[in-house]
Amino acid sequence: MYLEQLPNELLFELFEYFHLVDLFRAFYRLNLRFNRLLFDYNQQYHLDLRSISKHDTEIVCKDYLPLVNQRIISIRLSDDVETPISSEIFFASTFTFDQYVRLQSLSLYHICSLSRTYEILSQCQHMSRLRHLSFIKCNFWQDDKDFQYFINTIWTLPKLTHCTLDYTIPGHRLLTQISSVSQSIECISMKDIHCNFRALSHLFEHTPKLRRLQTTIFCGCSDEQIHTTNPSSIVALNIVQKSSLNSMINLFQKMTNLRYLTLETNYIYLNGLEWKKILTEHLPTIRKFRLRMFFELSSLRSREEQVDMLLNSFRIPFWIRKYQCFVQCDWTMSKTQKHAVLYTLPYSFQHFLFDNLCQSKSTCPNNRIHRSYDQVTHSQYLEYENSLISNGLRPCSIQCTNIQRLEVRLPFNDKIFYSLVPTLAQLTSLDVILNNNFAYYQLQAILDRAPRLYSLTFRCLQNLPSALFRLTSASIRRLDFITTSTLRCGHFKKFECEALGECVLGQSCHVLLVKVQNRANILHLIQIMPNLRSMIVQCEDENPQTDELLKWLRVNLPSACSVERDRDDLSKMETLANELLLDLFEYFNGIDLLRGFLGLNSRFDSLLSVHFYKYRFDLRSISKHDFDFLCHHYLPSLIHRITSLKLSNDDETPNLPDFFLSYGFTLNKFIRLQSLSLYSIQSFNQLNQILFQCHQLPYLTHLYLIDGYNDDERKDIPFLFNNIWNLSKLQHLFINYNTSGKTWLKQMTGKSLSIRYLSMENIACSLEDTTHLVRQTPNLQYLNATIHANDNDERVFVIPSSIVS
Repeated sequence: MYLEQLPNELLFELFEYFHLVDLFRAFYRLNLRFNRLLFDYNQQYHLDLRSISKHDTEIVCKDYLPLVNQRIISIRLSDDVETPISSEIFFASTFTFDQYVRLQSLSLYHICSLSRTYEILSQCQHMSRLRHLSFIKCNFWQDDKDFQYFINTIWTLPKLTHCTLDYTIPGHRLLTQISSVSQSIECISMKDIHCNFRALSHLFEHTPKLRRLQTTIFCGCSDEQIHTTNPSSIVALNIVQKSSLNSMINLFQKMTNLRYLTLETNYIYLNGLEWKKILTEHLPTIRKFRLRMFFELSSLRSREEQVDMLLNSFRIPFWIRKYQCFVQCDWTMSKTQKHAVLYTLPYSFQHFLFDNLCQSKSTCPNNRIHRSYDQVTHSQYLEYENSLISNGLRPCSIQCTNIQRLEVRLPFNDKIFYSLVPTLAQLTSLDVILNNNFAYYQLQAILDRAPRLYSLTFRCLQNLPSALFRLTSASIRRLDFITTSTLRCGHFKKFECEALGECVLGQSCHVLLVKVQNRANILHLIQIMPNLRSMIVQCEDENPQTDELLKWLRVNLPSACSVERDRDDLSKMETLANELLLDLFEYFNGIDLLRGFLGLNSRFDSLLSVHFYKYRFDLRSISKHDFDFLCHHYLPSLIHRITSLKLSNDDETPNLPDFFLSYGFTLNKFIRLQSLSLYSIQSFNQLNQILFQCHQLPYLTHLYLIDGYNDDERKDIPFLFNNIWNLSKLQHLFINYNTSGKTWLKQMTGKSLSIRYLSMENIACSLEDTTHLVRQTPNLQYLNATIHANDNDERVFVIPSSIVS
């Protein structure tokens, strides 16, 4: 059958599968019938200008858009590395957004021009059919005025129902600027925006019709409250919860009509009975509950036993019959890692992390688990130490068959890896972590199994192995040697540029991200790579303070080439306001922050040295070299501005507390310290020595003692608790400490008037212990503990009136 013999209805359906530029190239002016079909009044077009060449973008905007602009119902516009000047070409055409009279959906990616964003929002005011608006990675912020204009313009769009804001910014900076009330917005997605309850309360008050919300919740205070009545309109909630249990319950109590909950927790550990209580008491209208709960197991020898106890709490009729809900727990047998995750099946999240020492158990019958991971599109596969252990582990039943993005470290165990990812047919993006033992054959095997692979990224690459240039693939069009490097990659030398440009991957490459030693390498790569359409380059001989290199390239490149400063380059960060930069700094570990920005220029040095800036240092998993560098160069000048400190004595950082003290950094010198976390301190003597120094800290309110194992004498235990209970400002105490036998809490003589929140895991308390503990903590409001009582023990534990949870 010939194409022209198909009925119009079928041809219209076929047109849906074509990109607009390909559709018009194939059928425009082919004959009168196809022209009529293309311009039929009922024909609707979706314009997607992502990942197409500059030449094709110009053809679409100049030749095709004037013909169909009134039939376009959705536009996707991007200024990312694939199409860095797409918006400039688009706006150079004669049409403005308000002339797309049938436009219903507008998605903007990587638009970093503030003036352009203002222009777009102004035109959106006149688009009567616009229902969906998305801003993805559009980092154009400068100050609070930008936040205010941006968010209020969106909230005044009269017909807007769906809004997506995909940024990594503090929610209180954006949402509290809303002053207009939207009576139309029903769905908001802002998964990377961290919101406290003040920001959420403001959002709810100004969006009374809101029904679906996706966000990340981060509250500094465990007793923070939602102050609004509008959350009752929400029926679907998808959140990452990074706050306390109390905060989460406070939020749920406001969601009186919530029917669908997708929840990820990072700092909350609850068993099946406790989750049941939350759903029945606070969320009685829930129909569908999807959960992913990250936590840590306390000891290697009892990990499976802990998992069994957790899973058994979900083997009750409430979960299996009422909700038809099964759960699975994955945990690692690594000696240096303790992480675990429990989630509902089928798995409802896009990202999945797997390692070679992973073990799994589930409440789900095995014959029903194989389709449980179809939602996973992004997977990370890691291999830890003791790979020989994996030979004795049970094979995992997890299979991800829809992977589109994969991160993997080479070399890896073929058997384990391909049991997790049996097919790579959908893979489009591959991030490869290389080390000195480059497994060429394994990487080539992945490329051979991935017919749709478009992008290949290399990470942790310092010295290019020659085998890299022997790789082949029929589909790869993007090579990235910059974006996600966790170590500073070396700049390509001349002979490496020649090898890259002449190899199979280089000859078919359309988009290249690379560092080069000198500017001549840039010209050479452009000359020998025939299909190259976009290039992001960092040049070692460039002076970042001037645009001299840009001027040189504009003179030496063909006139058809456009040369722009990369909008995602660090230099663009300097356009941000100081307040926003300080907010962004909050997401960095102290040592990473100093390495990244100290000494960069005088402005960043000034920001990092302001007297009110507070540092948080996490010294877990830090190398001895990095620790020495920190103690010699950073800590002496910053010790008075550190508010949070995490120290560990595990296998990754053995003897770290001793090294710390050996440099003369006693804790009493950290005069602004508010939070102290101690991991795997096995000696009570060492722990008591550290805690004794804490008595001189006037602001210490949070203390975490985690994963300690000891065989010390019983007399040391009450001394430890007396030491803690005598900390005058302590309010939050979390203890996950394996002590042998009874805890002898009844011998504790110290009394704390400040402790409000107490959680004790893996400490078995008798009724007598618990009663004495509460008596010595008269202002206690929250208690999490395990109480063991004999069957013939008729004593009653009376809960004091001060305890609310």
